[in-house]
Amino acid sequence: MSAAQVQARVLVLDAPPIGEAIAASLEAGHHLVTVTSSEEAAIAAARAGRFDLLFLECSGLELGRELAEAIRGRNPTAKLVLLCGHDLEKVEELALHLGAAEILRKPLVPTEIRRAVAQALAARTAAPSAPPSSPRVLVVDDDQLVLDSVKDCLELAFAVVGTTSPREALRLILERPFEVIVTDLMMEELPGIELIRSVRCIRPRTKAIVVTGYGSKQAAISAVRQGAYDFLEKPLTPAVLTQAVRRAWGQHQAELENEVLVAELRASNERLKQESEERKRLELDLLQAQKLKSIGQLAAGIAHEINTPVQFIADNTRFLKDAMPTVFGLLDRQRAALEAALAGGQDAERLGAILAAGRDAKLDFLASEATAAIDESLEGLGRLAGIVRALRDFSHPGAGAKIHFNLNDVVRNMVLVGRSEWKYVAEIELDLDENLPLLPCLPGPLSQAILNIIVNAAHAVSEGADRRIGAGLIRITTRACGQLLELKVSDNGTGIPEAIRDRIFDPYFTTKPLGKGSGQGLAIAYAAVVNQHGGTIEVESTVGAGTTFIIKLPLCERRGSDHERT
Repeated sequence: MSAAQVQARVLVLDAPPIGEAIAASLEAGHHLVTVTSSEEAAIAAARAGRFDLLFLECSGLELGRELAEAIRGRNPTAKLVLLCGHDLEKVEELALHLGAAEILRKPLVPTEIRRAVAQALAARTAAPSAPPSSPRVLVVDDDQLVLDSVKDCLELAFAVVGTTSPREALRLILERPFEVIVTDLMMEELPGIELIRSVRCIRPRTKAIVVTGYGSKQAAISAVRQGAYDFLEKPLTPAVLTQAVRRAWGQHQAELENEVLVAELRASNERLKQESEERKRLELDLLQAQKLKSIGQLAAGIAHEINTPVQFIADNTRFLKDAMPTVFGLLDRQRAALEAALAGGQDAERLGAILAAGRDAKLDFLASEATAAIDESLEGLGRLAGIVRALRDFSHPGAGAKIHFNLNDVVRNMVLVGRSEWKYVAEIELDLDENLPLLPCLPGPLSQAILNIIVNAAHAVSEGADRRIGAGLIRITTRACGQLLELKVSDNGTGIPEAIRDRIFDPYFTTKPLGKGSGQGLAIAYAAVVNQHGGTIEVESTVGAGTTFIIKLPLCERRGSDHERT
């Protein structure tokens, strides 16, 4: 078994440098150590986590009781080690009341610290003993006659151990568990209330029954408040005493069953947590796969979009290449003629031939067409750059944190990226508010959501082409509405029937034929808008007239909507 599998969880309550020294000695063995010098912090840590061992500097009985109860309430087998520097007799008394496994004298020796941890590990890994079929009862009374009488009453039904010494009772409880303790309230060596409080520190599950004769009833009630399960008044009858023990035993059994159920519930919650994390990981993988699929589906259209400007850039360049030799040849002849004229030789016939050649070459036409060709080439290059930039912004994974982004830029980029989906079936009309504030968002997921909705609108327009009068139209608007940015995508497509309107955002739900749609586009859009950006997405639709998706995104950070889907 590896060290990681047998780590001990240790809580240390001591002032520096002792606490740090203990931690340094144990952390080398891969143990989990929590060090604090604050009593409140130690109690809070003990209530929040499960520890196998507590190193406690001897600072007081009341603190020790509360801390021991907190630790053993989470782990009944937890060991307690007291640290002391002086007054050993007082510390031994404290150890008795707290149920400490041992006392370590300062200065501490690392081997003793590691030995204490090894013993705590052995107790944790030991096989749990089977619960007894009947309660083990400890009777404590400093009057021997009363003690014998109570034992005689109970031994007919239970396994009973008796003692007249409360301190001896604490030693017995530390050595082995008792399900029920029956104790007198008024004892000279140690009051019953103090005995009960110490029992709660050592064995939190043990049920205490207080027997009172000369003490006041108020004192017995006080004992119950300190942790006693029940109290009985002397003289006792065998039936009453036996019944009280059976009730305490039943309560003990019920608490054990409850602890088992709580442990199972914790384990189930941990499994659910792991399953939830796995589901989130799968959702992220699915989102990435859907994004890659969308890019693959758009690749052919984008290739066509890039091919068009490349084609006319190439044609214009070839035109310029073919025209330039004529231009340069004419310029060479003009240069020679001008040189001859400058030399004093006047050749009217030759100059006339050159002018005629210039007219035949249509220099004015070449000049104008060359300029237009260059302008078209620059436009084509601009379109190419825009397509590449939009595709880059769409496919870029982005950072985990939100950044402030211009919503209009996202819309324009996605219109350009999805052009191959809509250009043959619809016109896109943009009505964008150019004064929008920057939106805190994740550009990648938000781009995916907007693209999916645009593509969905294009498909709806295409499906309704036969029934529609007039051209297909997709209208996209952006507006600022207080602390929200509103994006509307409207189409004059087929519309969405009311019967399925509540299901369109469900994963894998699609009305398209098999192989035509995955049912993930709108589900991913919903997840991006609602879950990742804390916004809302609504649908208004009329069958045969069209559909409008209304997206509202908050300008400030907030959690997902109350209507967030799982």
